[in-house]
Amino acid sequence: MIKPLVSICMITYNHEKYIAQAIEGVLMQKTSFPFELVIGEDCSTDDTRSTCIEYQNRFPDIINIRLPVKNQGMIKNFIKTMRACQGKYIGYCEGDDYWTDPCKLQKQVDFLESNLQYGLCFTDTDILFNARNKKIKSFDLSHKRYIPTGDVLNELIYRNPYKTCTAMFRSSAANGYTEILDDNKFQFADFGLWLHIAKNFKVGYLKESTAVYRVLKISASNFDSYEEFNSFIKSWGEVRSYFVKKYMLKVSKAKILFIRLKISLAFIIKNNKIKSFILYMLKIISRKLAKLQRKILVSLHQ
Repeated sequence: MIKPLVSICMITYNHEKYIAQAIEGVLMQKTSFPFELVIGEDCSTDDTRSTCIEYQNRFPDIINIRLPVKNQGMIKNFIKTMRACQGKYIGYCEGDDYWTDPCKLQKQVDFLESNLQYGLCFTDTDILFNARNKKIKSFDLSHKRYIPTGDVLNELIYRNPYKTCTAMFRSSAANGYTEILDDNKFQFADFGLWLHIAKNFKVGYLKESTAVYRVLKISASNFDSYEEFNSFIKSWGEVRSYFVKKYMLKVSKAKILFIRLKISLAFIIKNNKIKSFILYMLKIISRKLAKLQRKILVSLHQ
């Protein structure tokens, strides 16, 4: 078997309604290079595993499935699936998302091959709100979102503006990260990986939608209770704190507080008009506090 240039890391658990679409999005890729799909099926209680095995039987030269005998949990599943990837580049897509652009892999490989200082590349996505069957096309473009590129570490430490299902990175740039996950109790793996890579490489972004990010009622980043949400926020803070200390970064506590308030509002307040008004007022307050802080510092140095 020819060694793949690209490995696609796909972890899945209880995704029987979605996994076939995720796999098909990979199989439809048109490339000038060989690629493999490595699936970590974490002992689902539905028909996810049988669907994966069926696809592997049909495409044995492309699909490699990890089939543990007992459930490992998301982080362990991610670690072992990523370690099984052989490619120079690794793409990532969880079992409930899917790709829509058949040239996604080729475009990102071309970008990374031509820009050696870049270790990681993302694209825009469509967002599908599964319960309402509502899709927002080219979410970043339609919402005029600012997506940082280049040397992004000092911006990325405050927020994660990227969609994981569009990521492609150099496997060499991720060296050592699975060991970091082994040694810590992070609740999620992607944000820390972006920080790990962004320390030594630039981050690229293609302004076109290549995938669909599916928003489920309950998922790793969508919650049904405040306790789950609070646990997620706590873990996000632990990941950030780890890399702030590791790389000796300077951060604004006020900015972190504002971001936490913003995320909390997004969870607690469902009315978009009320949410927008409160966020607007918070921005005004934070700007005035920043101006006051600068005036105090100037007066102290006079």
